[in-house]
Amino acid sequence: MANALDKARQEIEHAVQARQQQHPAATPALELTAPDLPSAEKAPPRPPKPSDTPSSSETKTRGTLPLFPPLDSAMPNHLARSSIFAPIKTGERQKHEKALMASRGDASIYYSGLQLDMADNDVFLQALRVAQGMQLGDTIYFNRAQFLRNIGRSVGKSQYEWLQESFYRLTSGTVIIQTKRYKAALHLIDGYALDEQTGEYWLRMNPEIIKLFGHMEYGLVDMHTRLRIGRRQDMAKWLQNYVATHEEGKTHVISAQLLQLWSGSGGRLRDFQARSLSKALTELERLGLIRDIQFRTDGKISWWRVPQDQIELPDLPDSATTAAIDPTQNDQ
Repeated sequence: MANALDKARQEIEHAVQARQQQHPAATPALELTAPDLPSAEKAPPRPPKPSDTPSSSETKTRGTLPLFPPLDSAMPNHLARSSIFAPIKTGERQKHEKALMASRGDASIYYSGLQLDMADNDVFLQALRVAQGMQLGDTIYFNRAQFLRNIGRSVGKSQYEWLQESFYRLTSGTVIIQTKRYKAALHLIDGYALDEQTGEYWLRMNPEIIKLFGHMEYGLVDMHTRLRIGRRQDMAKWLQNYVATHEEGKTHVISAQLLQLWSGSGGRLRDFQARSLSKALTELERLGLIRDIQFRTDGKISWWRVPQDQIELPDLPDSATTAAIDPTQNDQ
């Protein structure tokens, strides 16, 4: 089985290399190095000329993301049930090189690049919302300040710099995934930069990402509720993704050991269960996403997922939805 997976992974890598040689523009848009981040590259001219507009066959090939409800984003099931985004602590970010991510047995996920944390996951989820209704592969213009507010961040120079660093990780990291239905190699976000002609920022999603959403293999993540998750509750964010991939109105049973493995959480199992996991489950219960949590004697945990139409969503205070704007900084 391992030889077959290695062979398949090599085929994917060769295919990607060939595609990049044929279409150099498909390579990552950002070539940034820490700690200095140079200005971003120019975006393609806007708007495109009619002659440059993709043909109907090309449009059909590239496709669009499935439409989500207004307050939601979505996580592909196989990513949500893996350590590709992990609740890591500050200063513990690693550099991966074709590392096999922890995941369920129905998917093999390899990752090369700087480790992605749950704040990067917030950026990815919001990028998917920005890309709603747009052709994958197209340049999508957006407002950085509003982007930050939508993920509960303040607006100012330091946060713009943080956002650029997060986009760098998401555009430079490479994911290779193989499941029973598909195999793909891609950057989770294909490009991000400043259009120096218009002064606007843009992002681009790789058309390959559509494979991750096929056959309804994704869970809707309520971004309104996500903004209400307490500070330093990254395990709760990971668990929100995981819970979203399972059926509403049903009891889910899983071992604490697997949750620790798939979430990329280190340390002793008993510490993980007593601290991180217990705290995260309690937070999701407080938010009304799950209830009837039970820690069983066989090492497994169960909970009941509350149906979406039974979850109460109180209005968020202004401080939670739009952080204080630094008046000395403009979004350029």
